[in-house]
Amino acid sequence: MKLLAIVGESSTVENFLRQSNLDGWNAISRKVEEIHLVIFTYISKNSIFYLSEKIVLHAIWIPPLFSKNPLLRLTYATMYAIRLFKKIKKFDIIIFLTGSIYIFSCFLFRLLLFKHLVVIVLGNDFEIRLKLGDVSIWRKLSSRVLNLLELACIMLSDRVLCVGISLSKALLARGIPSSKIRIVFNGVNTRKFLPRKKNSCGKKFRLLYAGRLSPEKRVNVIIQAFKLLKKYGVKGIELKIVGDGPLKTCLTRYARNLEDITFIERQQHDKMPSIINDSDILILTSISEGLPSIVLEAMACGKPVICTPVGDIPYIIKDGVNSFLLNNVSERNSFELAERLKMLILDKEYCKKVGLRARKAVEKLFDWDRIGERYYHCFREILGET
Repeated sequence: MKLLAIVGESSTVENFLRQSNLDGWNAISRKVEEIHLVIFTYISKNSIFYLSEKIVLHAIWIPPLFSKNPLLRLTYATMYAIRLFKKIKKFDIIIFLTGSIYIFSCFLFRLLLFKHLVVIVLGNDFEIRLKLGDVSIWRKLSSRVLNLLELACIMLSDRVLCVGISLSKALLARGIPSSKIRIVFNGVNTRKFLPRKKNSCGKKFRLLYAGRLSPEKRVNVIIQAFKLLKKYGVKGIELKIVGDGPLKTCLTRYARNLEDITFIERQQHDKMPSIINDSDILILTSISEGLPSIVLEAMACGKPVICTPVGDIPYIIKDGVNSFLLNNVSERNSFELAERLKMLILDKEYCKKVGLRARKAVEKLFDWDRIGERYYHCFREILGET
């Protein structure tokens, strides 16, 4: 079985390799003959990289003449890739990921390459845009058009693989036949993300947020809760915010008068086990999620998480057992978050016990070897091998 996956775009190959999590592709590669990943770049020239014995990365360069306009970029990248891979003619399944404009090129790939088509749905961007109150009428209208186009691409596929139950329900509500939908959760490399044997965190209780600094993540709620803890007189706490995004400057300004808050730019994925292990708890206060990889990674490291009950998070987190759920997703839950954190800071042993149970839950259900087996089963089903 040979797979071709259109992953998306990156400014350079180096950035893609530095920021991407390839654990999932590695797990799938142990079951198949070959995987060819495709990215489109603006700086790197056309090149091929052999990431492992079974995984090949094709970097396709988009010239400056086409790179500025999304439609031109999509057209050039699609036609070049189809011409390239039509010569090869050795793939059984073509895979597209949502969240990239290149999902719209699957029509031509299906028409000209005559291969089985799989769409992996990673999130519900349309839902996020609707939940943000400051979106203009034009943005909402364009979002609806893009939503319809993406829906048409999904309808064209042989299978739709959703990384969560909530996403599958959203697709069913949009008219996608249940016979096409399969649920394959995100996974985590439990051999890479594991508890550190010796705790070198020191005496301070360290809070962590890691992710994109954008409106739907509501990092301001975390900073507000940290302010409340300081107001309550809680001492010996630190907050580390790891990531980049459009709100970084605003959030930095919001937190500038607070001590013990550190902003760190987005890190290489290989550095995340160390960053997570240097914390005591992960916090996520998003208004919309699927099943975030950072949640699984923190739990695999034996760290409890505090999350809003959105997406598929409630399917894995049992409040007070293997992590913690906030009761609501409103702006006022900074008060609830502060109270929950205060309780955990005062009972660190309970926090550690919950973290150990979190590790066991992830090992049982979300190790990448298990998830890779699930992907392989879905691919065999498409090819009529089951």
